[in-house]
Amino acid sequence: MRTARAAAFVLLLIPPRRSPRGCGSGSAAAPGWHPGEMETSDLFRLRRWETAGGTWRLDGRRGDTVTITLCRCDGGEEVDRFVSTDPELITYVEAAAVESSAD
Repeated sequence: MRTARAAAFVLLLIPPRRSPRGCGSGSAAAPGWHPGEMETSDLFRLRRWETAGGTWRLDGRRGDTVTITLCRCDGGEEVDRFVSTDPELITYVEAAAVESSAD
């Protein structure tokens, strides 16, 4: 039990890394995020997914709502999808899209 807690704690401290292009369109860690910053639950969910090696894609945006698909790191198979109106998540996703298009 102690090892699992330690591993989870270390996982949260690993700095963001560029995710391989996944789910067809790819994603990358957005600039400006620093470990230890307070995050909303949706942003935390996405950051934790990236830190674990998963990829994601923005499936849609309508007004102040985004749909995010979480994908496996080995082939891009969809694992989960969620919809959010979280402004911090939207800012993060937009920054990742800008960085990804610059590559």
